[in-house]
Amino acid sequence: MGLIETKVGEFSIGEAFAVGLAKSLTENMLSGFIGNGTYQSGMLKIAGAWGLPYILRKVGMKSGKITKIVATAVVVDGVEDMINNLFKGGAVQQEESGMII
Repeated sequence: MGLIETKVGEFSIGEAFAVGLAKSLTENMLSGFIGNGTYQSGMLKIAGAWGLPYILRKVGMKSGKITKIVATAVVVDGVEDMINNLFKGGAVQQEESGMII
């Protein structure tokens, strides 16, 4: 077993890198739609991550390793938004250009 396959908690190191990559990509992708660093964006990301496997099953797709990685990345980003906002007392500057919500 190589280093990349070594388990750290629930994930291997390789999967952890995949979660980190997915978090970076989804955070940038979602920030234009729901913002970033606010309670609202955090709650929406957490709800979306929770519902992702259910939605994929409803449309006939398997909920496998990629879904687990993306859902984990989005929920971590959502929790990060909530915690950062809590520590900053809600004083987060929001990018408003191009945001849908």
